[in-house]
Amino acid sequence: MFYRIKKIVTVLIAALLFIVKWPFAFLLLLTDYMVFSHLSSFLKALNKQVLLKDAIVFFVSFFIYRTLLQKRMKFWETLFHELAHLIFGVLTFNRITNINASDGEGGVVRYQGYPNWLLTIAPYVFPVLTFLLLILYIFSKSIYHSTLHYLIICSFAMYVAQVIKEFGPNWGNASWFSIGVKTDADLERVGHLFAIFVLPAANFLWGFFLVFFLQGKSNFFFSIVKGCLINYLLTFLEFFKHLI
Repeated sequence: MFYRIKKIVTVLIAALLFIVKWPFAFLLLLTDYMVFSHLSSFLKALNKQVLLKDAIVFFVSFFIYRTLLQKRMKFWETLFHELAHLIFGVLTFNRITNINASDGEGGVVRYQGYPNWLLTIAPYVFPVLTFLLLILYIFSKSIYHSTLHYLIICSFAMYVAQVIKEFGPNWGNASWFSIGVKTDADLERVGHLFAIFVLPAANFLWGFFLVFFLQGKSNFFFSIVKGCLINYLLTFLEFFKHLI
């Protein structure tokens, strides 16, 4: 009985995700537009000195990781990539049967259930290590917050470097100027057009959220985003009402 119920839930989740795939992409783009259009209001709530310091740490970490460390981190990149698949496989009620990560030969997560685009695209929109450090930050004592603060920034810089390597311009062999978008099996499954919309939008929001979280103002971030999205929804409903 439990297995049958779980199977039904898995099918319903997969069907729901199929329906909301493009509305989700549109919502992400709308949220990004809202953030940019209210950027001055957001920046006024932040400590500029802390923001500048965090930005320097991020870009220095990104540069060092991209040029010196990334080739030596293939196993860990693969592991976190597959962990993202695993996490969203479990969250969408699929049964994980195997996970494998290797140094140089890629990795795989095998599961029984129904595939969905969220499970497939997870490694490119969900920074696993950063998320784990955020949880640790929330539940740790304040004396550790300063160290975790910078570890979170460094981990996100590493994640962005990995996403760019797998999806972005072909920066292989530390060539910063080669052109061409890499192909990836995961991204081919969800569709490159969808990925082009979702990946930058989702990761921009992650970065913006981290800026506010690390300054203790995540509630402000969520309240502004919620208020703007509600206003956009009301405007859309009013427009739709006039069409009818």
